[in-house]
Amino acid sequence: MTVRFLHAADIHLGNRQYGRQEREDDFARSFREMISTAVQQRVDFVLLAGDLFHKRTVEAHSFVQAAHLLDQLKQAGIAALAIEGNHERPYYSEGLSWLDGLATLGLLRVLTGEYHGGELTLDPYSDRYNRGAYIDIKGVRVYGQRYSGATTSRIISDLAGALASQQRQESSDRPAFSILMLHAGLEDVLDHYSGTVQRHELDGLRPYIDYVALGHIHKPYEQDSWLYNPGSLENNSADEAQWEERGYYLVEVEPGPPPAHRADLRRSLRRPYLRHRFTVDAYETPVALEQALHTELIPLKSDEQPILDLVLTGILGFGREHLDLASIQRIAEELVRPLLCQVQDRTRAGLFEIRTDASMTRREMEHQILVEILESDARHRTHAESWAEAALHIKDLALGRQPPEAIIAELERLLGATEGVDEEPERC
Repeated sequence: MTVRFLHAADIHLGNRQYGRQEREDDFARSFREMISTAVQQRVDFVLLAGDLFHKRTVEAHSFVQAAHLLDQLKQAGIAALAIEGNHERPYYSEGLSWLDGLATLGLLRVLTGEYHGGELTLDPYSDRYNRGAYIDIKGVRVYGQRYSGATTSRIISDLAGALASQQRQESSDRPAFSILMLHAGLEDVLDHYSGTVQRHELDGLRPYIDYVALGHIHKPYEQDSWLYNPGSLENNSADEAQWEERGYYLVEVEPGPPPAHRADLRRSLRRPYLRHRFTVDAYETPVALEQALHTELIPLKSDEQPILDLVLTGILGFGREHLDLASIQRIAEELVRPLLCQVQDRTRAGLFEIRTDASMTRREMEHQILVEILESDARHRTHAESWAEAALHIKDLALGRQPPEAIIAELERLLGATEGVDEEPERC
């Protein structure tokens, strides 16, 4: 008999990203679409492999959202099975997590093995006590193990021993297909992730487990038709937007013998996240840069109100003080109409080399340095000599203790004499 299930993880209900209510609603919308798919596809059960909630301290409306959507599964006769992730573990002073609260309401079953007398025990799930390590559904056994952080490797080793012992005791009564939910990631999939294990440590489970349902790392990956990680439903960071094909697995199981399964990764519903890189090297004035940016951004306009991450890169052809980030953000918001626009300035100032030699007088050296600085800005390059002379003349007046009024008068004269020099063309 074919058994069908949905495997998801890292849903992060209640994530008010960027402090925006719209983003919190997006995370709920993504979960709602996933639940709707489970009901439409008439799966037998849903696996939630950790981090259903974004925080340990769940706000009331996030809990209500979860309860309402899980109740839709219950009304459709679909079992919801979950494990605790690192985001929803209870504080040490608290006995129950928010997942335990949902279990008490009969909306899901929270699975994990427990230690007794220093040994990991795998007890069948009890609806009376809302606890247990596994449950059997239509000939398929589902185990769960909550997030363990730095002790994950040891627990996996203990789990392999417990599974071996259980198999010896059950002999011919072993289920035809077994699943393990684990909130842990593989090393080398992403850098700087805690709660990761090496592949060879998981391989010790292979004689007993036919499908490892992972969560924790938000990047989707699978290995050897055995390890499956669907990734996050929504974008919790800009980096996640690069992994377009992620969301949740729809899996069909033929218990066998021999057991077989087919896993289909479905893309989850989420708000578009645009990461646009704009290179500044070719533009010698702020006006030219903004005009080019205008042309590039027009095709990005969308009625879906995306999140726009605009990254400026390259070497500036003018002084950094003339790079108007506020103006650039206004242009992006007017053209793309995003829910949120973030401008990242990763540009570098123009590089220049001061060409001097030991035979120069101090005056000549100062003049040369000023010319080189001015020439690094394309707008001032033509008249760099004149501006350098003017700056040195003002310096002489100041060192000669001329009264401020005389210096100001001379400045006004020099500005009048150079009026129109280096002006940018008018904006279109």
